[in-house]
Amino acid sequence: MIRHKDLLILHHLRNNSRQSLTSISKKMNIPITTVYDRVLVNEKKFVNRHTSLLNFSSIGLNSRMFITLKVSKSKIREFDDFLISHPHVNSSYKTDFDGNYFIELISKNPTSANNQISEIENKFDIKKLQVFPIIEEIQREALLTKQEHIESIP
Repeated sequence: MIRHKDLLILHHLRNNSRQSLTSISKKMNIPITTVYDRVLVNEKKFVNRHTSLLNFSSIGLNSRMFITLKVSKSKIREFDDFLISHPHVNSSYKTDFDGNYFIELISKNPTSANNQISEIENKFDIKKLQVFPIIEEIQREALLTKQEHIESIP
């Protein structure tokens, strides 16, 4: 179980991972050495990766969609490799062991996205496919960014 102090540190890092440990120490009213030690201990336990959240449309990638699909069991391994190397797949998830996937595809425009989806359909034995275009992002990566979130975790 995670300690409350560690949750607070993660909360501050989730809001701005680039802020200094000194800043977190002042906000929490605890010594900087404590913050430093807790970050070192907990980073390996709780942090998968440090990354930046991008505004994709500002760099010319204006089409974002989620796709659910089912791949033939015989193509699962090949499809996994395809997803890992595809330049426009931002995130991909297996939802079971039967070849069902949930994919986030980011492209220059809807036409480009449709071409990429067609490539997937032509290259792999797709059993079913649903496309969910994203028209507006309401919230992303928000868990533990508000004080109320901390109280909701046991």
